[in-house]
Amino acid sequence: SHLVPDLRERSGLSLIVGGNDLKYLNLMQGWKTKELPKSQLSIVPRAGHRVPWDQPVEFVQQLRQILRKQ
Repeated sequence: SHLVPDLRERSGLSLIVGGNDLKYLNLMQGWKTKELPKSQLSIVPRAGHRVPWDQPVEFVQQLRQILRKQ
């Protein structure tokens, strides 16, 4: 694993990625499956690489959901 070993075992780690950002969507899905199995992956539809700028309302909603779970 090339990620910091402590991250692998952390629960509560959240990843947010734009649904239209195929490069990072694939990367994050791979991390979620192989590197960070305890993480939460949130995919924001109709957003590219700059999720907060592309879909600000949906981004804030995702953040609120994440914070409610902590």
